[in-house]
Amino acid sequence: MKNDKLLIIDYYPTVREAIKLVLEEDFKVIEANSGNEALKILKQDPTIFMTFLSLDYSGMEELKTLANIKTLSTYIQVYLLTASTEYSIISRAMELGACGYIEKPFSIDDLYKAILKMKEK
Repeated sequence: MKNDKLLIIDYYPTVREAIKLVLEEDFKVIEANSGNEALKILKQDPTIFMTFLSLDYSGMEELKTLANIKTLSTYIQVYLLTASTEYSIISRAMELGACGYIEKPFSIDDLYKAILKMKEK
């Protein structure tokens, strides 16, 4: 699994670093602080198989990022990390191709369950 690459997209460095710290033993973890940076990374490295995309309360910018990721490559699995309880935004993200979501705060087990689910696809 160490060769499997994950992209963490979150505006907050502490969130990205915490996720990386947890997952880097088993995966190659790449970080992006914005949707634009994430798209540049994904264009340069087509071997990334999944992303964790942090969804803020409004969700509009992240929905654009999600749509752009799925346009770039339909095989990349996108899982949302969200503190939002605005289910219309989550529902729209699922329509755009997100595989699922994890509510913040989340556990290490939640991350690994999401990864296993995405690897099955």
